[in-house]
Amino acid sequence: ATALQWLAAGVFISCFVYMPTALLQAGGKPEWATKAHLIEAPIYIVALYYLLQHFGIVGAAIAWSARILIDTLVYFGLCAKLLPEIVPGAQKAWIKIFVGLL
Repeated sequence: ATALQWLAAGVFISCFVYMPTALLQAGGKPEWATKAHLIEAPIYIVALYYLLQHFGIVGAAIAWSARILIDTLVYFGLCAKLLPEIVPGAQKAWIKIFVGLL
């Protein structure tokens, strides 16, 4: 049940990553997303290994949900760099995301 709770939170957060992903692609910077994933991958693999060894399946769920959260934060940050005028809207979106997780 605990692993499912972590996965549910990760799936909820992953619903919001599609907006900045589409914006990066439409803005002509799809390589930014690729570079972000290349940087995140080794960190995720190390975290997954560590958490899996110490917490089992719950650790794997935590690692995946943390990766999704970091991925979403990075994408929103890249979009803010690409289009600074979206920052107020992105801040409102993050407030809604965190309220939704409660």
